[in-house]
Amino acid sequence: MPRNSKAYAPVPNEQILEETRLKIGIARTHLEGLGEFGITADWIDELAAAADEAEQLPTHAQQLSEQKSLTAAKDAALARCIQWGRKLRLRMNLAFDGKAAKGMQFPSKEFRDCDRNESKLIALMPSLIELARQHSPDLASAGQTSADITQGETLHSQLKAANETQEHYKFSRSATTSQRRQAFLNLYEKVLRLNQIGQMVYGTDTPQGRLFRSNWGSNKATPQDTANDAPTPQNEPEDSVS
Repeated sequence: MPRNSKAYAPVPNEQILEETRLKIGIARTHLEGLGEFGITADWIDELAAAADEAEQLPTHAQQLSEQKSLTAAKDAALARCIQWGRKLRLRMNLAFDGKAAKGMQFPSKEFRDCDRNESKLIALMPSLIELARQHSPDLASAGQTSADITQGETLHSQLKAANETQEHYKFSRSATTSQRRQAFLNLYEKVLRLNQIGQMVYGTDTPQGRLFRSNWGSNKATPQDTANDAPTPQNEPEDSVS
């Protein structure tokens, strides 16, 4: 049987799984007839194992929820670093009345550019921490303590970790999506194969042959069907959550 030319099955994953379970049960009781075309108990067992493995894969909705959670954690870490930088900026203004020595001023423009950009802030934070350290004696008059410097280092580390975790998940999510699509496409094609063989063996209009009709009919996946892996704007932009 030729492979489906699409990269994903044209019906919802939930329905593929349900149909696969149903046809596995039917096939087990018709092995004698189906064996004429290579359907054996081992073939059915392999199909059942493939269905179990596909069912264990994270769904699109689960992946999206996890990515949103990781994004929220990264955004929170970014906000904490921004707030730390704002405090440093204010303390420097208070301590030097805006007249810090050349080369030691707070990098206001660069800091503004970091407002929604974790990569830029990750790169800038070591310079801000060094400013806080070098100006410690003067900034003490504006309330800075050694704990504030340590806090900056900790927040920097937390932001880097949150960003790396999110970026790693975005990569693994793409790989898992491909794995899930292929797993359900394989199930879909094997059920089609089983139905085709069953109707050849028993005829299309006999009671036994009708057991091998496709139950998904015209119930195709829609853009709103997030259980399906068809790449639509609603369910498939891998990097839709930054």
